[in-house]
Amino acid sequence: MFPLVGVLFFNWNFFAIIYLYWWETVILSFFNVFKMLSAKKEADADPGFKVNNQPLTKEKANSRAFLLPFYVGTRVFTLFIYLVFILVFIGMHKVPASGMVSSVEIIFFKNDFMRISFGIIVLYYLADFLTYRWSGLNEETTMKELAVPFDGRSIVMHVVIVLGAVSTAFLGERLFGSEQKAAPILFAGFFVVVKTLVDLFAAKAKMEREEMVWRKIWNKE
Repeated sequence: MFPLVGVLFFNWNFFAIIYLYWWETVILSFFNVFKMLSAKKEADADPGFKVNNQPLTKEKANSRAFLLPFYVGTRVFTLFIYLVFILVFIGMHKVPASGMVSSVEIIFFKNDFMRISFGIIVLYYLADFLTYRWSGLNEETTMKELAVPFDGRSIVMHVVIVLGAVSTAFLGERLFGSEQKAAPILFAGFFVVVKTLVDLFAAKAKMEREEMVWRKIWNKE
């Protein structure tokens, strides 16, 4: 809901929404590395999964020295490409309307609500990681499961952000004329709905997995 609140009450534009989402992906990836380091379950070989055109053997599927550089390297490269795209094609595309937060303020988090939103995201993923550890979910998770740089959530959200932001940015003036806030509100609303639906599906799958782990722990006791 933070993007919608930012647009309605704190003069956010397209760039603020997308830039904050980019940082959310960075934070998510950061904590995912620690999840990988904490994963205890052994993975099986996966001949259908190939890295550098080589099938994933059981040794590689459980090797930190192999999976961590693969995940981190792919993520860093992808996030860098998206950052360049966001800065050049969204942030510098045009001068913000009067009263709206400038690109410089967004990039350096000079907007108070941007800083609050960033802090909430960090706390959310920290809580998610602690839950992962304290619930024992790491005992039932393999490194291979987490070493996926392009998960379903990321792919869906990246498509929504790129297509939604670009199309709305170019059509905003034509559709809404002088109503400078109308296009960002429309896009933020669309973003919130889609992201919430995707997160709800992901949360349901996670809850089923956590319940299974808790039952296993309880039976052991």
